[in-house]
Amino acid sequence: MADKDIKKLTKAIESTYVDGSGINFIDVSNLPLRDKVIESLELLVEVLFPGYTGLRTITSSNVGFVIGDILCEVKTALGEQVKRALCYQCKIEDCSDCDCPAIA
Repeated sequence: MADKDIKKLTKAIESTYVDGSGINFIDVSNLPLRDKVIESLELLVEVLFPGYTGLRTITSSNVGFVIGDILCEVKTALGEQVKRALCYQCKIEDCSDCDCPAIA
């Protein structure tokens, strides 16, 4: 493939990113972060199976505190990811009248 062919192909692909819709994730800070969602799900495993991961020392006297701490962390982390997803959806749908943070 010649350089001019690569330049032509590059321009053609680049033009598909212009409208900011579909699967175009360039310059988008509102997308949920995969790693943050997975971290939250892993924390929920610790809620379902206290002590299973070995990351926390859980005893019968501290289990309520540990679980409460985990749930607070999950609420904050997943709330942020839901907000990001809603804001991205609003951008795609050109929505200007909703309050994504409040909805999340």
